[in-house]
Amino acid sequence: MADKAKWTRSLHYNNQSFSLNIEVNDRPSHWIINYIFEILIRERFGYRNINFIYTPWDSSLDAINRLNCEKSNDCSRPPPIHVNLELWLRTGEQVSDHAPSHRVNMNGPLGPITRWGLYTNEELLTRQSPVCFYFPIH
Repeated sequence: MADKAKWTRSLHYNNQSFSLNIEVNDRPSHWIINYIFEILIRERFGYRNINFIYTPWDSSLDAINRLNCEKSNDCSRPPPIHVNLELWLRTGEQVSDHAPSHRVNMNGPLGPITRWGLYTNEELLTRQSPVCFYFPIH
């Protein structure tokens, strides 16, 4: 295994250093992938000032806004969150629907983008009255 980085790197904006803020939420998979990412950037790239920022899962729009200089609109200061490695989008939703690509960059899915499920119980399926499901196509 290669040695750890022999240098220390930091992030700067307007000649002021700031911490790299990585967003995490309640999903265990989000924590796992962020711990792996934190080890990589700390040990291989030399970044030391790294924070995990916990935010309860609310919506993809809110998560994108935290990455999109939401408070300053003109990006006169860094956004509160710099990295979100696991952002779940609704089927058909794109990051570009909410933020320009020069502010929030989507680097591709971590898994299949068509994964979804419809779960029910046996009682619902065996009722006498017919059940109709409507799935709008976007």
